Amino acid sequence: MSMILIVDDDSNSLWLLQVVLEGRGHHVMLADDGQQALEMASRWLPDVIVTDWNMPHMDGDVLCERLKCYPALALIPVIMTSARPPPLDRSGLWNFFSASR
Repeated sequence: MSMILIVDDDSNSLWLLQVVLEGRGHHVMLADDGQQALEMASRWLPDVIVTDWNMPHMDGDVLCERLKCYPALALIPVIMTSARPPPLDRSGLWNFFSASR
């Protein structure tokens, strides 16, 4: 199955996503912030990155921006999660899907 990198500073969110994704047969790696995720992504080239938008040190939109700087990482799909809406002026870094009805 897929290798998925989950990035979030909230340990409960990391745990929940890990349990769900591993239960579906995916290999999961965990990172606490964008900087750690960037280092892990460059080392293991995950199939997908699921990241929180709002984190200390390096947040999700900066992580997306940095990923685009490296050809080997630029095409990794990124799923952005957040309790807040992402900034519209930076939306070119990810595909935006709304869960609202």
